[in-house]
Amino acid sequence: MTRSRLFEPLPLGCLQLANRIVVGPMCQYEAWGWQAKAPSAVPYRSGQVAPQALDRFDLRRIREGFAKAALRASRAGIDAVQINIAQGFLLHQFLSPLTNQRADVYGGSLLGRMRFPLEVFDQVRDAFPASRPISARLCASEGSDVGWTLEQALIFAKELEARGCSAIQVSSGGIKPRDSAPVVRVNLVSLARALKTAVAVPVAMTSALAGYQQVEALVSEGTADLIAMTHTLLNAPR
Repeated sequence: MTRSRLFEPLPLGCLQLANRIVVGPMCQYEAWGWQAKAPSAVPYRSGQVAPQALDRFDLRRIREGFAKAALRASRAGIDAVQINIAQGFLLHQFLSPLTNQRADVYGGSLLGRMRFPLEVFDQVRDAFPASRPISARLCASEGSDVGWTLEQALIFAKELEARGCSAIQVSSGGIKPRDSAPVVRVNLVSLARALKTAVAVPVAMTSALAGYQQVEALVSEGTADLIAMTHTLLNAPR
């Protein structure tokens, strides 16, 4: 009987994983009652109060906040950290032209939109011990031609790799485009395969798949190197 590749070890930076299954913390929340801030003053839905655009002082505070969080994780003995650049969270908003309409160096071109997320990654990498890996959860496509696309994501993934990112977890969607921009559901398997051809670091996929056989096949075929079990364990904790 062929041994499952899911339970083979995998080096992640200087960290040696015993198998290819990872579990990360996850929080779901809604915030009401205060003025939100974002890359640009673009409301999530028509009719909602628009967020305030972040200024240079806000950006410095956020970069420093990420770095301080990495320092606290290090002092607490955490072996690895992940930066979420997906699911519509702040760093993803900077990448997407749907939510980043800035006219300064942090907007406009692809280089401008990538600038702040890369600055955050650099500060976290500097703050976290070099012997411990940092991974990124990356939106590889928003499913819209006018939003963040796979082609842009592959360029960004290469930049992360060059800066010392040890693994990339593929994600998609997360930002609701304007009503005039239809969204196409993107297959995570195809996104993972494209990412694997662009970078040499391990690529992780979510466990929200059809079952063990599909997960094992994805690892055995080389589509993914790691399987993240967060959603599976949240949905069926026992």
